[in-house]
Amino acid sequence: AIELSDTEWYYQLDGDDSLPSNAISDVISGIDNNPGADYVYGDCLHFNSKNSFIRKPSDNIENLCYSLQFNGQSPIKVHLFEKIGGFAPELYNNADWDFWISAYEIGAVGEKINKIIYHRRVRDGNVGSIYFENKPDNLEKVIIRHPKFFNVKRKKIARYKVNELLARYFRSNGNRKKAYIYAKKTEEYGILTPTLNEIIKEYNMPLPRYVLRRLGRFFR
Repeated sequence: AIELSDTEWYYQLDGDDSLPSNAISDVISGIDNNPGADYVYGDCLHFNSKNSFIRKPSDNIENLCYSLQFNGQSPIKVHLFEKIGGFAPELYNNADWDFWISAYEIGAVGEKINKIIYHRRVRDGNVGSIYFENKPDNLEKVIIRHPKFFNVKRKKIARYKVNELLARYFRSNGNRKKAYIYAKKTEEYGILTPTLNEIIKEYNMPLPRYVLRRLGRFFR
């Protein structure tokens, strides 16, 4: 879609998501406030049929070594997309993460808006959840693409966090075997958190006790 755009700016909206009524005017105000900006970013409301929460941008660049600092669908200048060379073709998902690392590396300038400018739907079955387990492989591809960004420390942090996220994800879904596999993998890159130690403990406990623990957590 961006390659067919004939405008200076591009604001991607995924099919599951929506924009708040104020989004366009707030983004335009941000652009007017900083004409030299390459992108505009702000708060993102994550929601499903039962709950919602607001995720604010992170100013810590170290977070970018394993996740996005802000919503990946933030408005960008088409020129920024062209300068970076678009999305990495070898990344079916996590391409937005790779893109924003590239934006950081070339010194792209952002304009921050302290308002909600995007509504992101959280649901099972979307592309992110279907291919979530591919993230360790995708991380290695991203590391290869950005050798200067991923120094020794950042590679270690990234591998730790990605495996930790997968361990916690599978624990929440009741798959204790996969949760255990990723918890043990995390151990290769750092000290285990109390939650990761509990995952390993749960894997080794008798099935009836594990089921009772799950039920207790569910009804708590």
